[in-house]
Amino acid sequence: MFFQELEKKVKTLIWCLVIAECILCAGITRTIVQYYTKPAILFTEDTLKQETLTGSESKVYLPLPEHTTLEETLQDLEQCSVTGETIKTNVHIPAVGKMLLRKNIRAIEEEGSLGFILLDLRHGQYLSYNTEQLFYPASTIKAHFAASLVDTYPELFKTRYNDLLNLLVWSDNDTYFKMAVTYGIHVLDHWCEKAGVRKDIAANMYINQTTMENARLWAVNYYWFIENETGQKLSELYESPYISSIHSNAEPGENTRTKAGWYEDIEEYFATSDAGIVYEGDHPYMLVIMTNLPADFELLDPLTITLMNIHTEMIKNESKMFHYND
Repeated sequence: MFFQELEKKVKTLIWCLVIAECILCAGITRTIVQYYTKPAILFTEDTLKQETLTGSESKVYLPLPEHTTLEETLQDLEQCSVTGETIKTNVHIPAVGKMLLRKNIRAIEEEGSLGFILLDLRHGQYLSYNTEQLFYPASTIKAHFAASLVDTYPELFKTRYNDLLNLLVWSDNDTYFKMAVTYGIHVLDHWCEKAGVRKDIAANMYINQTTMENARLWAVNYYWFIENETGQKLSELYESPYISSIHSNAEPGENTRTKAGWYEDIEEYFATSDAGIVYEGDHPYMLVIMTNLPADFELLDPLTITLMNIHTEMIKNESKMFHYND
């Protein structure tokens, strides 16, 4: 009798284990199927033209030309334009970099949408994704407003220095509103014209814009910081922002000039974005990331770090990573 009862219990236990294993396997299978049936994030690798020495037995690539004007940088940005789930680049990205990028993109796209542009400002190497989708700019627009305002009224660097500091370092909305009302948001008009973007970005304080438009405006900022005396002074206020994924993830001693933007109260205006210039040795580069996440820099940081690391590899291995157009 005892052994019969024991046998029943053992059989019951075995059946429970079999059922549990089936349920577990079904769950794993479903997860695998869902993962591998997602549309793949593709890579489009352009060629980067580079001159070679003639009359040489073996091909010798001459140094890449320096890109030193706004016009050249805007032309480089034109090459970055891409839509859909495709990462566009003109350098070879190692498999590990591709894997991390796809992982970072998928993590954000589970919660919203994103676009990014990484552009080396010395030679024009780039990496871009979904550059033409409109995003709410949040406080990223303050970077361009402040620069165009001080370009129009240089005396404000002295007379309204504290307001400019509040605007760029602390991202103070009240200061932005007061200055926009006092001097007019239209001071952005000539910045938009130089950048070759829609003038209606200057029609209101927060007009939706694409990652590409934000990048083109940052190109204007970058050269103004270099070429204009007041711009050189104002640029220092972009170096110590209260919040910036780019600034906080830069290497120690690596200078950045950035302006982030975030909003989480109304879904229509959700934003977690960051943009600016990273001065990595003699290879400064632009990094613009825009999303419609609700103020979630913790989710943005891994993508920022991956992109910054990819740029470091770009300049370490230039001769190995370029796709040459022979």
